[in-house]
Amino acid sequence: MKSRTTTILALAPMLLAATHYPPSSIRTHWRAPWIWCSAEGRKTNLHVYFRRTFRLDTAPQGPVPVLVSAATHYTLYVNGHPAGFGPPISDRRYHYYDTREIAPYLHKGENVIAAHVYSLATSTEDFHGGRGLFLLEGSAAGTTLDTGPDWKYLIPTVWKRDTPRQSFQLHFVEVADLRNEPLGWNRPGFDDSAWKPAVVIGMPPQGGYENLVARDLGDIDEVFEPAPMLVSYGEVQRGAEQRIPAVRINSETIEAPSTVRIGDRRPISVQTTAAGRDAVLIFDMERMVIGCPYFEVDGAAGAEIDVSISEYLDHGGLGRCFLVVSGITASSVM
Repeated sequence: MKSRTTTILALAPMLLAATHYPPSSIRTHWRAPWIWCSAEGRKTNLHVYFRRTFRLDTAPQGPVPVLVSAATHYTLYVNGHPAGFGPPISDRRYHYYDTREIAPYLHKGENVIAAHVYSLATSTEDFHGGRGLFLLEGSAAGTTLDTGPDWKYLIPTVWKRDTPRQSFQLHFVEVADLRNEPLGWNRPGFDDSAWKPAVVIGMPPQGGYENLVARDLGDIDEVFEPAPMLVSYGEVQRGAEQRIPAVRINSETIEAPSTVRIGDRRPISVQTTAAGRDAVLIFDMERMVIGCPYFEVDGAAGAEIDVSISEYLDHGGLGRCFLVVSGITASSVM
């Protein structure tokens, strides 16, 4: 039986400030070109995986910095280890690049540097709508790692592209089926023979991001904290499917558990026994925070999880202000 769990958290909004940079701070000389999965790069709501395999005779003995940028967002991996994410949001006059130190993750023999890049490619309240791009410049022990034709790409079928936006200011609703994740894609030993060579777009400032400047905001420290309070839990009669999932979730009335079994001790367990009856968990961070929900799930194939975020709770329930709703279908989510 396909089951669904709704998890709801209360978080805070982000603010954006404009900055002016002198011409001397704009990096104009680049060795590495922008790459992408196509020449035009205008597909919206697109996730792309990039990877480059290389060998080292010895592990690096000193620093190995690389310069990285993307439009709209990247997460960098070295031999499967997360090595940073960015770039920060900027106003349309500039675009940030980051410096990432990757030496701790390199070793003798086969290595892989990889990136998960997301392209919004449409205007929102915090992004001007430029095309998708990725760039990395650096070298390790004499081996050049620059983006170019040696890099490969895959457009994964994990994420559904045809999803709605709740308004023109906000991003797309994220719907992922993690059963389609190519496990190990960012590690050595993965078979990437079916991946295609990256498309070289050209050296900066080509691609519509003319003024590249170094990140000046500092890295965001990721601190994993358990949600302090499970405010309430219950079950709902699943409403009619809506193009915007928040519309369905807002229409559902949370009832006391009857057919749904929920164990509220950590780790929380959920069991649904009746068709159309779904479990609901409401967590509260007990203060205003800027963050993202992170959770580990182990469940049967086909189980679905909707994650919805609100800025406030109303009498122990969720205020009707859904910022994000994510549908995840998984055999095992990590």
